[in-house]
Order: sequence, then structure tokens, then C-alpha cells
Amino acid sequence: MNIVPRVYSLVNNSIASLLAYEIAQLPNQPKVSQVVLLLNDRYKLNRFLDNDSKLLLQNSEGLNFHQTQFMASDRPPVYSSGEIAAIDNLIVSAKHSMAMIRSIQKFKNSLNCNSNVLLLNPPFGTVEQLYRNIWPQEERPNIILGVTPAQDPFYATEPTEFHLRLRRKNIPLRMSPLPKTLSNYNHEQAVQDLEKFKQNNDLMKVIQSASQNHKSPIEFDLTLYTHDELLLMRLENLIILSCIKPLAFLFDCYSKSELLGSRRALDIIHKLIKEQIFILLSSYPFLVGIPHCNIALDADRLYEQVIRFLRGSRVNYLNKLECNNSRELTGYFVQLAYHRKLNCRWNQTITTLAQGKTEFQKHRALNYLHLR
Repeated sequence: MNIVPRVYSLVNNSIASLLAYEIAQLPNQPKVSQVVLLLNDRYKLNRFLDNDSKLLLQNSEGLNFHQTQFMASDRPPVYSSGEIAAIDNLIVSAKHSMAMIRSIQKFKNSLNCNSNVLLLNPPFGTVEQLYRNIWPQEERPNIILGVTPAQDPFYATEPTEFHLRLRRKNIPLRMSPLPKTLSNYNHEQAVQDLEKFKQNNDLMKVIQSASQNHKSPIEFDLTLYTHDELLLMRLENLIILSCIKPLAFLFDCYSKSELLGSRRALDIIHKLIKEQIFILLSSYPFLVGIPHCNIALDADRLYEQVIRFLRGSRVNYLNKLECNNSRELTGYFVQLAYHRKLNCRWNQTITTLAQGKTEFQKHRALNYLHLR
């Protein structure tokens, strides 16, 4: 790739910042790279400009060892005439699905059916909301999913603004193109489409080139999958987390492994898994045609995976475990079930209890009367 296409990146977390940083290190980038950081507002943009428009990398001891200058903006690009310019390549990240939707909504008018949009670690439910509320028709951008096995703090933190402290140099990144429609999804066709995507999609080619640049201070270990292959991996992880995090929160656990001590908790986990599989297969009939789906979504196998995860989670924390994203865990299955009018009593109950407990905790924190 001789000419590097311009890439816009909404840097709302460390993974997105690091990926933008990696792309900026390509040898054929100009002195100021073709990566534009999109910041939340004018105040953050001014702080970035005051920092000499740079992102700085720190080692684990907090010492700066690398820096790169970027272009940045807090609004969609426009021509000198005031007309909104197109964004050909956009990387989007956010902590929650609603924040990701709002970010995309802000730049929607700059995107067209030829634009490439990479969603980094999108919570489940994000794609459905995009298809339902942002792009209800099939004239959608080329959407790509990018997923890391662990959450942002596992790889890097941001101790101060625009400073990224690396905890690991190598970051695995799994990516797959998202079909513009799932109604007639076919695995064999998806394999062929993936090969074309590798060769023809500019954003995919840029990220592939960046991952092969071994002179960069960061290394993204890129693996490409068809949509169904990555989906099954993500669903397994979702099921495991949705069976553990809300229950550990409700049972006031200091360690996830404490759930192993309750026969009733394990019984609830088994019921949750069975209900979740039923909801998934009813909501997405194409899953049945995916190779090895019957193994991946086998209730007994997934239950054993949960038990294995719990046995490996022996760390005891000083505070009780929290769960402030139940809407994106068990709540995701509730949304699917409501849309299809399916029974979801177990996931509904756990979601309602977790959300109710979170509301209670917030009310208690703001109510001084209980401190008397």
C-alpha cells in the first residue's frame, strides 16, 4: 500500500488510542500521519492541542519512551465551502453501547455505503441498535467488528490524559466483516467474501499492514474470521460473563469463585444458559447452519466452561464485586426475547434484580440519612 488512506478514530479508550498509534507508525505515513483523532468536545481538543497534539507511550514504570503527533478534531470534517466531507474509514470505541451509538450518530452524515466503520469491542446489542435506529435499510457502511480477548486495562491504562501506559506490548485483535444483512447468511459464501474483503477493503488493508510493522512500539496480533466464527467466540464469552458477573454482584461475592459454594447459584447458572441458547437460536435461525454450532452452543459444555472459569477465579478483592453493565449481559438476551416475544424469565429476573440493586446503591450513596 503506497498511499495511506486517511483514518478517523474516536479515541474513547486505550485500545482505540493504541490502534490509532499503531497505524500512525506505518513507514509510508507522512510526517504528520493520516490518522485523525476525533475527540469528544472542544475542551478536550484544546487540551490535546496544548499537549502539542501528541499521544505519549509510557512503559510499565511510567516513563515516556515514544510519542507521535496527530491531527485532531471534535466535529465531522467539512470542506472550505462548509459542506460535510465524507469519512472513508472510521474507528469507533466506547465503554457502553449507547455511547457508541451516540458517537456514530454524530458522524452519520459523513458516512455512506462505501465507508468502512470498525467497531472496537462493541457491547452486544450495539449492532442491532445500529441496524434498527441508524441504518434501518441495507444501504449501510461496511461494518467491521474488532474484538480483543481482554478488556482495555489488561493491555494499557491512561494515568493522565493523552498518556498511555503499556502493560503489554502485544495485543491480540480478532476481526471480521459484518454482513449487511443476516437473513440469507451462508458460511461458504462468507469464507469467499472474507478473502475479497482482505484484498479490497482499505481499512482492513491498513490495519493488516500496521500489524506487520515490527518496528512499531506496539504490536497488534491480527486474526481474521468470518462473521459466524467470531460470533460463536463472542457468544461463548457473553454467556460465561452473563452467568457470573450479575450473580456474583447479587450474592455480594468478594471473588467469583465463591459462587461454587452455592448449589442454588449453580442451578440458576444452568437455567440461564439453557434459556440463553433457546433465545439465541430463536432470534438468529442462521446460527443452526454454522459449522460446529451444535457443539459451541451446547448447554452442558457451556456450563462446564463456566465452572472452569469460576475455579480459575480465586482472586479475592477488597470490595464486593460490582456489575454495572447487566443491560449488556443478561439484559441483551432480554432485549432479544422481547423483540421475538419469547420467554426469558430467568434472564429477566437476574437483570431486574441487578439493575435494582445498582439503583439502590446509587440512592444510598446520595442519601445522607443512612449515615446518621
